[in-house]
Amino acid sequence: MRVSSDDFGFGVLMGTLLGLVFGLIAGAAIEYWLFPKGFIYDYQSLIAALLAATLAFATIWQVRQQMQRQGQEVLRTTLARRRASRAMLSTSSIALRSMMKSISDEVWPRYNLMERNELQRDVWPPISEVPADGYILAVLKESIEWEDEDRNEILTGLLNAFNRTHYGVWAWNEKLFVESRVEPNPKKDLAIILASATEAYVRINSLLSGTIQPKLCFDDLFPFAHLLSRQLLDPNVHVHFIDYLKEHFGESQIYLKNDL
Repeated sequence: MRVSSDDFGFGVLMGTLLGLVFGLIAGAAIEYWLFPKGFIYDYQSLIAALLAATLAFATIWQVRQQMQRQGQEVLRTTLARRRASRAMLSTSSIALRSMMKSISDEVWPRYNLMERNELQRDVWPPISEVPADGYILAVLKESIEWEDEDRNEILTGLLNAFNRTHYGVWAWNEKLFVESRVEPNPKKDLAIILASATEAYVRINSLLSGTIQPKLCFDDLFPFAHLLSRQLLDPNVHVHFIDYLKEHFGESQIYLKNDL
């Protein structure tokens, strides 16, 4: 069994202290019989205080060493779990990104027609449900628990964006089923679904590329939105989508400098 240097050092220290204590006890016993009023008798309180202080120091030192060892063990465990969660996250992220792209492919043409008032109420179609994959959600949850602060913020934002997308699709289909959807909510509802899917897509790309970007702004999302819309996105037409991005991610500093 391997003995650490800290344990060895503590053993030497405790051996020295115990030897000193037994030496003083033996010396005190001898002096008591030979010299009842000797040095140890005269300074017994001071010697006792010094021994107590030394033993207290030894205890504190040992506790500190133990805390350091525990901290190192926690760090090793955290790093190991983090590496494992990142490996699982890569596969899950690719599947989740494909899911967000599929949602965008399905919803953008309908949203485009709706903003142009070319899609009549009686032909509003339902949207394919976003599967709430338990495995993917479990991987995201575990990754959030073990990641560092910046990646944790990205993952939390990703999970929130996924939940908004999932809920938005469910709510759209539910309202169609009960025939309770009225203007002007439909355009805004589809814009929120698309913006949430775009945010999730961008955050997944950030994780996969290793580009740590916890805070997103309008200009981070706009080019991906243009890509996911298959070049349909037009700020003059898709005003509900643009307004949602501005509301949640600030004004554009690049793509819409001459605000329309």
